[in-house]
Amino acid sequence: MFSAPRILAYLVFSVMAVLGVFATMQLSQEEGDGLFIDLKSKGGSVHLEDKNRTANEDPFKATKVKSFEDLIEKVKEKKSKRSQNPQIQKLMDEAQSKSKLNTIAEVTKTKVKVEEVQEIPKLVETPHMTLNSTSLEQGKFFVVKLAGLKSSPRLWFNSKEYQPFKMKDGSYRALVPIENLTKPGTYSILARTEGWEQKIPVTVRDNNKAIQYITLDETKSGLQATQKELSNIGSSLRARSFAQLWRGRFIYPSTAPKSSPFGVKRSYNRAPVSSYHKGLDFAGALGSTVVAPAAGKVVLVGKEAEGYVVHGNVVIIDHGHALTSIYMHLNTVSVQQGQQVTQGQQLGTIGHTGISTGPHLHWGTYLYGVSFDPELIVSKSI
Repeated sequence: MFSAPRILAYLVFSVMAVLGVFATMQLSQEEGDGLFIDLKSKGGSVHLEDKNRTANEDPFKATKVKSFEDLIEKVKEKKSKRSQNPQIQKLMDEAQSKSKLNTIAEVTKTKVKVEEVQEIPKLVETPHMTLNSTSLEQGKFFVVKLAGLKSSPRLWFNSKEYQPFKMKDGSYRALVPIENLTKPGTYSILARTEGWEQKIPVTVRDNNKAIQYITLDETKSGLQATQKELSNIGSSLRARSFAQLWRGRFIYPSTAPKSSPFGVKRSYNRAPVSSYHKGLDFAGALGSTVVAPAAGKVVLVGKEAEGYVVHGNVVIIDHGHALTSIYMHLNTVSVQQGQQVTQGQQLGTIGHTGISTGPHLHWGTYLYGVSFDPELIVSKSI
């Protein structure tokens, strides 16, 4: 017949087997009596060594178990004959939830003590790179995941290097943008670290965005960005915090109607196309609210009166992992540089500052300083 400690040992270590750990338990019912249970493999044999065996006895006895549920059924009859001990149940629950696997747990009434708990070395994972897609349009981004690596990898796309960021599970990830004017065709994403390299061919497709013709009045058409404006805006949009500050999907920064999508090519006052729209516009009323689409840190607050003649009153947020966002042409600003903001927190109000044809909000999103379509992070969590 199984003793209570022996039954408990089977239960606890079957749970630990399912959770993928190696453990040794010593059970003592009486002084001088020792029984060691050594779980050798997940879902495999439970080996028992009795210190009080005779010289002719086999020092090991083995019991095969298929799963924790299987073992529960085997001992249910014996377990039902005993009153339920809440301390035993607590120990089992803790083992099953992995909340106490690295601590010493004791149950005084049954004198059961977990002497040692150690993780089984994980199977060696072969280094590899995966992509969310191998064919995307201009203005989108590749989700590049790298796993099984012993050191930080390096990553390249279209002759530019992108820094991958370490995730909680030990893997690395980079959101690699496709600049809106990238020539359609075949490229490669290359990852490399010590003793390993992988290259995946990818295709960039034309997004077939239309040309937008914009007319500026005399007070706006002659404006050019100041050196201070260009320098501060550029460096802020290239911020690379190692912590991911946002969670889940982004929300729109304004409830006003959208007036101009991302990526349309632009001609100012009928001149040749020289740029494209690097964001999403909202045709809101002067003074209407602008909020943060996701959590982050304000890394720039620029004022038209201080030299931001093109962007106007502007706010830039660093969301972490090389993802930043910009809010332009604001009327008023409600945040300060260095301030942490939460999703939905007011940043300011819609205005008509800088180069603007009328009151509206320009919202731009950037990865490693390269603009991409904001709709991508509103429609789907990244």
